[in-house]
Amino acid sequence: MKVSRQEKILEIIRTNSVETQEELMRLLRAAGFDATQATISRDIKSLKLVKVANQNGTYKYAINNDKQVEFANISKYRNVLVEVVTRVMPAGNLVVVNTMEGAAQAAAAAIDTMNCVEIVGSIAGDDTIFLAFATVDQAKEFASKFRIMITGKF
Repeated sequence: MKVSRQEKILEIIRTNSVETQEELMRLLRAAGFDATQATISRDIKSLKLVKVANQNGTYKYAINNDKQVEFANISKYRNVLVEVVTRVMPAGNLVVVNTMEGAAQAAAAAIDTMNCVEIVGSIAGDDTIFLAFATVDQAKEFASKFRIMITGKF
């Protein structure tokens, strides 16, 4: 059932401009799949769907074919990250992101919107975020690209 539902989600995303989970749920139900919002949310994460800009300025779900770190999805949060991130440092297969006091949760939420397939998990405290990667090389590459994104410097 899960595989069939996820195949249908991909088909719906390819053929429709789906802007919300509720809209996706409605289209799935019309196709004979009864899924909760929580299930759809898990499917979106599992399928690594991303939000991209429509011609009308709104955002729709799309299939992420790019396996590289994609910073385009974070453009609306970039200014927040520029203001609150104070340090980005790889540490083995982790990347430690330090923020201003009280800003780690918001910064982590912004990073989560990047839908970076290399990030296998994240934890945010008050002023520190830990991002876990499968490999040391992935962590180093992400840290480097992330620093460039928020500072414009190499």
